[in-house]
Amino acid sequence: MKTLSLFIAFLLSSVAVNAQWVKATSGTTVKLNDVYFLDEDTGFLVGENLTILKTVNGGTTWGSATIDASGLLTTGTIKKIAFNSNGSVGLASGTLGGNYVFLRSTDRGNTWSKSGFQIGGFSSVNAFAFYDNAQVLAVGDTSELYYSGSAGDNWTMNAFNGSNRSITDISCKNGVCVACLTTGSIYKTTSANGAWNIIRQTDSINLKSIFSVNTDTIMAVGQTANASYLITTYNGGASWLPPLNMQVENINDIYFGTAITGYAVGGSPIASTNSQYIATSSDAGFVWAQQNEVSQKELYSVFFLDALTGYAVGDSGTILKTTNGGITSVNNKKIISEVKLFPNPTTSELMIQNNSHTIETVVLYDLSGKMKNITNHRSVSNNTATINMAHLPVGMYFCHIIFSDGTMHTQKVFKE
Repeated sequence: MKTLSLFIAFLLSSVAVNAQWVKATSGTTVKLNDVYFLDEDTGFLVGENLTILKTVNGGTTWGSATIDASGLLTTGTIKKIAFNSNGSVGLASGTLGGNYVFLRSTDRGNTWSKSGFQIGGFSSVNAFAFYDNAQVLAVGDTSELYYSGSAGDNWTMNAFNGSNRSITDISCKNGVCVACLTTGSIYKTTSANGAWNIIRQTDSINLKSIFSVNTDTIMAVGQTANASYLITTYNGGASWLPPLNMQVENINDIYFGTAITGYAVGGSPIASTNSQYIATSSDAGFVWAQQNEVSQKELYSVFFLDALTGYAVGDSGTILKTTNGGITSVNNKKIISEVKLFPNPTTSELMIQNNSHTIETVVLYDLSGKMKNITNHRSVSNNTATINMAHLPVGMYFCHIIFSDGTMHTQKVFKE
């Protein structure tokens, strides 16, 4: 059996895929911290110096939104922007001055006013997430947690039973919220205004961003002094795969446009003179490939409307857009779309089939990332392989398939 280190090594492709990201003109040179789109036409950028920019034509042009800035610092930083699911209320948070941390919009982002929430000594909100259209959770430094049941109009302080460290990000999906800390710990709640329980202990990774693909699949990214890592669970936090080294100095954000298609962004790729970094996964985060670089600016946020149309923003007003998932060639996606695994669930044999491409290797892993011994792994033809799972315990596994051109695909398999 190969070692676990080899398992981790092949998960991140060292070959950059051909990419097609196009630079857009944001009209600003300030650092942009977040990007959010209501639909394919209407989107927002936020950043330093109380910057909120809006587009109504899919990012072709951007204009400044109107902000009630009375009493705020002109150098205030907006870190996060998002709307509730029906688009009726938008919130923007950060360090705004005058002890204000929120701006609120009820007209689809044309005008923004202070939410009336003054926190006293606490002067920054790192992130927030809508639990539903009315309930919102916000997080900040020194384990600060705030709750609103009025879509951000009024707020109360909540207890958070975490350590006295910065909560950097929060993500909510289908009634479950998760939050990550600079300690590397991750907490979870199943109630917008309820208790939080730790689901992952610290390992000294300074986590920056967390994303709930669904209630089972949760991913977070962060860094140590020397490298950046991705951590993943596929069972709601009951167990986690070993941290994956993303081969980049800084990784700042992760986002999934669909249940299987995700992107991570950052800067200063190792062994590269450029600063920008974009990595993509087309199999629910199991395999990641770095895309070609378009600029020399570090990226801080990424947002996708679906599997193909997305935006990334960063230093010096940088905004990038793709309408094809950043990949100029669709050949690999075609190969992956033709992969069939059956029967799934299975009690014994699993058939793997791809009618157009040769299967080179099949590897099976359990939820902890350990490689499992496959008995009677055989090729029926160049395009079909069969593995025997009869000897394995009941549960969920990952079937990792490598094709002759180096394309990789991973899919969940259930043993009954």
